[in-house]
Amino acid sequence: TKQFITNGDHDMAENIIHLLLARTTDAPEGTKGISLFIVPKIRMDGTPNDVKVISIEHKMGINGSPTCLLSFGDNASCHGYLLKAENIGMAQMFQLMNEARLLVGLQGLAGAGAAVQNAWAYAKERTQGPSAIHPGEKAAIIEFPDVRRMLMQMKAVTEGLRALMYTTAWYTDMAHHGPDESREKYQDLLDLHIPVCKAFGTDQGFDVARIGIQVLGGVGFTQDFPLEQNARDQKIASIYEGTNGIQALDLVSRKFAAKKGQLLKVLEQELSWFDNHAPEDELAGWVAEWESYRTLMQESIAGLKKIGEEQGKDGYVLYAVNMLDLMGDVLCCFYLLKQADSAQQKWKALLAEATSQAELLEENEEAQFYWNKLRTTEFYVWSVLPRALSNAKTIKNANLAPLNACL
Repeated sequence: TKQFITNGDHDMAENIIHLLLARTTDAPEGTKGISLFIVPKIRMDGTPNDVKVISIEHKMGINGSPTCLLSFGDNASCHGYLLKAENIGMAQMFQLMNEARLLVGLQGLAGAGAAVQNAWAYAKERTQGPSAIHPGEKAAIIEFPDVRRMLMQMKAVTEGLRALMYTTAWYTDMAHHGPDESREKYQDLLDLHIPVCKAFGTDQGFDVARIGIQVLGGVGFTQDFPLEQNARDQKIASIYEGTNGIQALDLVSRKFAAKKGQLLKVLEQELSWFDNHAPEDELAGWVAEWESYRTLMQESIAGLKKIGEEQGKDGYVLYAVNMLDLMGDVLCCFYLLKQADSAQQKWKALLAEATSQAELLEENEEAQFYWNKLRTTEFYVWSVLPRALSNAKTIKNANLAPLNACL
């Protein structure tokens, strides 16, 4: 049997094709002996295959998708077709999983984006008390500092995720279709980014939905508004396609050590972009602040390796999730800063032709876009990125209580 099969059975297609990992007779032990098979619901001759639905799960979210418990071969008559060759199933699966994990990370981004739009629209319409900006009128709650802080947190994290995901998608294109001499570099960057995209993207997407519910207040907790469903539907993304804990293990155990640390060296070169693109004006201070976190990330990686040498594997991976989250923030902020570098140039050009900044921001939507890109990046640097300090301190403390407690 196989549990938690997304869209395991339905009536929206004449046939359903399952990709199933299994062993052939006399296959080698371990993962090296796993092969990948094509297992159809209906065989090629039109007869039903020995694949049965045992049950359909009752879930907290994604209820438009049937998640099934399936049984293969109860009557010893399940036909499967070997895909390509024996004993390469795990390698084939990881080709699928890398793409799937980026797409699941995009689910987190999509959920976050929808939450921002829902919360923003509601905050502009919901009134409470007298307005300090428009005398004699009621205040839209978007005027309140705490609501503005929550909305900016949602916006900054969402735009950071978008920058991370789209850059990783570009790495994918360059790894497969770029110049031959640079393909390995972009594949290394892709391999390092995939677990971060999946885990950080889905955790942060869910958190953005949580904040959105808070912006709505009581109605956010009802089914009359879409954010409660957003949160319920998003939660699965941190669980399927490899839980986020597994992504963190993959990052620190496999990706950090791959090619004798080459992936981290390539990342360090990528993060040196501002060494050759000196930032100007307010951006210079933001980049300088981010550089301190870049250094902190490097120190945390080195510290984690030292913990592994002293405490063994369990000690090394104990705070892998904190390491992944720290990297997620540093990477998101880096890609936002690169966007801000472009936005600053565009903003300056528009401002040079305007009568005043206030008039420009009131009338010009393009100017508003570039201005908000700068403000969003500024907020990420000074108000979101500091949470990386907590993760770095947790890694450095290396407390082993979870391993020693009587749980």
